[in-house]
Amino acid sequence: MKTILVPLDGSDLSALALPYADLFSRLQQAEVRLLHVVTQGDRQDFVVERERLTKITTPTGTVSPNSPWALQLHADAYLEQAAAKLRAEGLQVQTEVVYGTPVDAIVAVAERCAANMIVMGTHGRGGLGRWLIGSVAHSVMRLTAVPVLAVRSPAPEQPALQRIMVPLDGSPLAREALPLAFNLAERSGSTLVLLTVLTPQIGLDPSIMPQPGPAAKSALREQLLHELDIYVPDHQHIPMQTVIGEGMVGETICHEAEQHAADLIIMTSHGQSGLHHFALGSATDRVLHGTHVPVLVLHSRTHSAAIAAVQGRKTHITA
Repeated sequence: MKTILVPLDGSDLSALALPYADLFSRLQQAEVRLLHVVTQGDRQDFVVERERLTKITTPTGTVSPNSPWALQLHADAYLEQAAAKLRAEGLQVQTEVVYGTPVDAIVAVAERCAANMIVMGTHGRGGLGRWLIGSVAHSVMRLTAVPVLAVRSPAPEQPALQRIMVPLDGSPLAREALPLAFNLAERSGSTLVLLTVLTPQIGLDPSIMPQPGPAAKSALREQLLHELDIYVPDHQHIPMQTVIGEGMVGETICHEAEQHAADLIIMTSHGQSGLHHFALGSATDRVLHGTHVPVLVLHSRTHSAAIAAVQGRKTHITA
């Protein structure tokens, strides 16, 4: 069975991921695994915040904050509260509390449970651990081959996928997002919005390099559809829209996603300067920071293979 991993840090902001975990677990018929990572500094935070945390009822009742098991029991109870709401909706939910650093623990658990997706709030803070900040989500994206859904804003009352935006630039890298996009569109009945962006010819004389007119934009739309005919030949049954945006790539993707009421953006990113110096592609990074639409980030096959190789070496060394 597929597994969707949801790291939670005890904050309302990290819980923004839960409605989307619900949605995607239904679309993919997946189990949800809720994860909390207890860090070295959590015990001090736990003692300081014990009055607020005692609002969580543990199975054994009130526990002294000085008890060695207090933090574990509260973390368990916190995850069980979140799990109970999802189970009441008919989902299969597991919970897990682990100890360590958030990034390493999330990546390790995702690998161990063979997660198909990680759903994360990108600006969580406070609560049980104060760790699910944007830097943690971005680090997880860099270090795991698992697709990561980044959520910045509260979901609608009844979240659904109706319009999925996929930015394409004619490269094989960008096209790697298409199989998952088509799969989700089929399962949800969504319209696929295929976007390509015309960037400004900065510093060039317009008389030498004029801006594309209607004919050039029409040709680009035909190119997008031609790509589908080649790489996804059975796409005709999926509702489709082609969009030509103009401007800087990241900002234009954010703008067009809002203009076309996208419910999800799917993008492929890749490593630069080697695995250990990986940086999100600048366009993906700008979109993650600039849109309130959930962004599903996939790695290129090459980078995913590199991550898998490094993880394999680590497993061999520690075995």
